[in-house]
Amino acid sequence: MAEEKTPLKWKFEVREYSMRSSPLLVDDVIYFGSGDNHYKRIHIKCHLYAVDIKTGEEIWKFETGGAVTSSPTLVDGVVYFGSGDKHLYALDAKTGKEKWKFETGGRIFKSPTLVDGVVYFGSLDSHLYAVDIKTGKEKWKFKTDYDVRTTPAVVNGVVYFGNNTGYLYAVDANTGEEKWKFYSDSVLSSPAVVDGVVFFGSHDHHLYALDSKTGEEKWKYKMEKAVEASPIVVDGVVYCGGGYEPHLYAVDAKTGEVKWKFKTGYFVRSSPAIVDGVVYFGSGDKHLYALNAKTGEEKWVFKTGDSIFSSPAVSDGVVYFGSDDSHLYAVDIELAEKLRKEEQKRQEEEKKALSERQEEADKHGLTVEDIRTKYVSGDITLEEAIEWQKQHLKEIAEASSISAEEIVQAIWNIYGQPYDKDTPKSSILNYKYETEVKHIEADYISSDGLGCERLDEYNCGSDCHNIDKESDEYNPEEMEKMENIEITVWDYIVDNFESDFNSKVNASTLTGKLNLGLQSKEAIEEILNNMMDDLCEIFRGFTVMGGEVLYPEQGDNPWEHPETIYLGVSAPKVSLEDLNPDWTEDKYTLVD
Repeated sequence: MAEEKTPLKWKFEVREYSMRSSPLLVDDVIYFGSGDNHYKRIHIKCHLYAVDIKTGEEIWKFETGGAVTSSPTLVDGVVYFGSGDKHLYALDAKTGKEKWKFETGGRIFKSPTLVDGVVYFGSLDSHLYAVDIKTGKEKWKFKTDYDVRTTPAVVNGVVYFGNNTGYLYAVDANTGEEKWKFYSDSVLSSPAVVDGVVFFGSHDHHLYALDSKTGEEKWKYKMEKAVEASPIVVDGVVYCGGGYEPHLYAVDAKTGEVKWKFKTGYFVRSSPAIVDGVVYFGSGDKHLYALNAKTGEEKWVFKTGDSIFSSPAVSDGVVYFGSDDSHLYAVDIELAEKLRKEEQKRQEEEKKALSERQEEADKHGLTVEDIRTKYVSGDITLEEAIEWQKQHLKEIAEASSISAEEIVQAIWNIYGQPYDKDTPKSSILNYKYETEVKHIEADYISSDGLGCERLDEYNCGSDCHNIDKESDEYNPEEMEKMENIEITVWDYIVDNFESDFNSKVNASTLTGKLNLGLQSKEAIEEILNNMMDDLCEIFRGFTVMGGEVLYPEQGDNPWEHPETIYLGVSAPKVSLEDLNPDWTEDKYTLVD
């Protein structure tokens, strides 16, 4: 068997459950975090990794005390990243050795931003921090009223970020003083600032565009659900995932009008990467997608083993991204597109061949559905199909016809007819069966229930099921003594028997399960017996005695009561010969 072609260059297993950190590529090394133990509710070790982008081999890893969902940032040979252990770390990019760490009062979910020797980042302790990258000392911090779960954007001396209460803030990068704030709803989408406009998503289902100087709204576009994905702006277009909805949107940055939207199989919370006119992004449906940036048309798709939260990174014809299946993937873009084109060509050829076989089937008069389907799908040759149809038609000509209505009427004549107790003995109505119940239960069923025949001589001579269980008259030993009774099914099912029968045993069900035309005796009988089983399943849901009548302390719902006694009805075994002694052939032509 030929080896299946794949665009996968390599994948790296983190062995720490989900991998939601977006990778950073610098000088043939890819840096990323892993180990979302908060999400999985499992205590595991968490790391920042450095991996060779050509081989997928680990260079070093650095252990932290919490999940690393933050994407790293690298400046001047130092990697900066946040962790669920409440620290921001600075590591030597070559060795992975710690240079310093800065502790906050809460977990750090999002990525830091470095500008002019200062690293800016938010924490779940409700603060935005500005820390000197050389010393690891705090320059200032800005307090909000709730979690800060966004990556700050720093442009022209202003830091833009959102918090979980619903504010988008603009803060002076040097002093930490607030310049303005804008309220929407919970802001988990990291802002993008381009050409004097701040773009971000909100839990109020909108994508916003604000004036970066004043915070005034320029436009907003309403999506279907909360927007947690972070927007990317390229060539005047805002690309943003729908968050909890299954779409990626392309929106005009000036007008807020949708240029296109692409539907996936689940949520889109991965931020896209746009390179050479192609949009790359992941989805909760486990796939990484590559789309034409102008049209939104799918170029190719790659499947992983779990949801993709990680935003992709692209370098030298390879796209890198993480998945919740615990792997970082490296996928060859050119090969992925080539394989997709080959698959499309194969599908087109298959469609053409299918159409040609349909024409051949019409030309040669292949009308028997099963045989035609086998030929069109390529399971049999045209010669085989023609020969099989000849044989089939011959068998039809030789086989007797049998009507579905006729069969059902025969079943009714033998197993139905609820007109009086002279109904045929074979009727379900005349079924009787023996069972064992407690004396108190037998007393109730025979006197206040729908009846039974008591087969044992034991009789207490009183209406014992009405005796108060707390009184001296009540004798538990006698009341709970087991005795045999016989149930006549007629008494319990006769009232609606005909309508119940017709609901499950009818010609429509028979012809719905089997195609009209030539059918084997065994196939017909199988459906008949299935219908009878379905009918008797209705009757087995009838109660002989609701448990709440004698045992109210255990509940008042008879259908959930442990002491409820249900009717016992076994379905008869039906054969065509039982219905009509002349129906003995191996095959019949089934008609309405």
